[in-house]
Amino acid sequence: MDREAALEQQLAGQAVAQRLAALTAHDQGFDRQEFLERVQGIVIAMAAACRKGSLDALQSDIFEGRFAAWTAGFMDTDYGRELAGENLMVHGMAIADVALGLNLNAIINQADPDNATYDAITVRVDAATDAEQPFTEYWIFIRRVGDGASGVGPLTGQCPNCGAPLSLNPMGACVYCGAALAVHADSTWTLAEITNIQLPLG
Repeated sequence: MDREAALEQQLAGQAVAQRLAALTAHDQGFDRQEFLERVQGIVIAMAAACRKGSLDALQSDIFEGRFAAWTAGFMDTDYGRELAGENLMVHGMAIADVALGLNLNAIINQADPDNATYDAITVRVDAATDAEQPFTEYWIFIRRVGDGASGVGPLTGQCPNCGAPLSLNPMGACVYCGAALAVHADSTWTLAEITNIQLPLG
């Protein structure tokens, strides 16, 4: 790796760490290790589901906007075939990117009629099966953002602090007044995308 690439990787790592710290500050119930353990469980469960040919058992773990489409054809994708191999082993996982307060179009290129905002975490998954050479996939998990102060609804429309049109920076703060906007601590992270290259969030 040349010097410029190493510096770029270092800066990217610092940005992810800062955004993860911002997420934890907004949601003190978030635990990185518990999150990654849940991700690993979903990866293994997805592999079992692909071997069975049905994702029904994972409906609560897959973003509802993706579940119907994946039910119809996920097993025929490269990702489905990779996961369907026997004896899936997860060799490593790491948080590759974090973004706060994005709309769906910025995360998975899908319109949301509710105009809600979401937090997103990309997890790099390194794995292998008996049938496949070791492979790397990027799994994007999202959760709908809510106003932790009032405990109701997603953050949509206007900033509750200054009243400006809602727009958050990557740290989860209003771009107009800088107010940090909290999230529900009990929001559920669901799988929204799987890719073989890391997609930028935002």
